[in-house]
Amino acid sequence: MRLRGWWLVLLAACAAPEAEPAFTAAHRAAIVDSVSQRLDAFRAAVATMTPDSIAPYYVADSTLRWIEDGVVRYTSRAEIAAALQEAAPFMRDAQLLYDGTTITPLAPGVASIVTGFAQKFTLPDGTRGGFAGAITAVMVHTAEGWQFQTGHTSSAGRPREGGDSTAVS
Repeated sequence: MRLRGWWLVLLAACAAPEAEPAFTAAHRAAIVDSVSQRLDAFRAAVATMTPDSIAPYYVADSTLRWIEDGVVRYTSRAEIAAALQEAAPFMRDAQLLYDGTTITPLAPGVASIVTGFAQKFTLPDGTRGGFAGAITAVMVHTAEGWQFQTGHTSSAGRPREGGDSTAVS
């Protein structure tokens, strides 16, 4: 009978799932730091206006979804690169600014980003333009570093009559 009790203990020990490593405060802080660095690198890539420099910041698999103003615009890295290539002749330079960025570690290798943004550019004739709004995104850590997996960009609309604009300037 005693032997039977040991078999039950051994069976229970073998069947118990391995404990996952703790998602510590230090790990969360490291994620915030590395995602912040990656966003800075993305901003620098945008300034190059080179699709080959910008597209690798997006996942290369079928999970990519990028939404603009409520419409799914891109579902692949190739679509993003093509859109950038199409826009390149119409801009002489570009600048991306962030405002009030919040990075939230969700799990090891996964973080959400919420930020205001302003996209400024110069047209070939020297005219300056731009737009602003908000970005929400999920970044995942891959072999290529932190990449956007899903995201949503909303452009700030005109202020309502009697209301204030929340656009980033």
